[in-house]
Amino acid sequence: MAWYTVLVLLAGIAIVVYGADEAIKRLLNLSKFFRLSAFIVGVVIAGTLAVLPELSIGILSAIEGSSTFGLGLIFGANVADLTLVIGVVVLIAGTQKMTPDMLKNLKISFLAVLLPVFLLLD
Repeated sequence: MAWYTVLVLLAGIAIVVYGADEAIKRLLNLSKFFRLSAFIVGVVIAGTLAVLPELSIGILSAIEGSSTFGLGLIFGANVADLTLVIGVVVLIAGTQKMTPDMLKNLKISFLAVLLPVFLLLD
């Protein structure tokens, strides 16, 4: 039974890798066709595709009347994404000196992160 699970996991990873490779090729072809920057096409289309699973789960949970599940999923996914992005930036950047502008932006960002917490109190 354990081998079956490992095989299914490896097959799923292989399918995801192949699909991502094909999606990148198609996005590059699309950017050449419309004469747009590959960055713009990547951000718009790939960003939209990345959000669609959370959006569909949120819509389905709202239709079924359990909107808290969708809300939790969206907040959890955003927190995980931000944590990974900030962690990678810190690992790459190393030691940085904080300027007054950076501290001001940090305070604003902290308040923006606390906003969903206040929404959960509703």
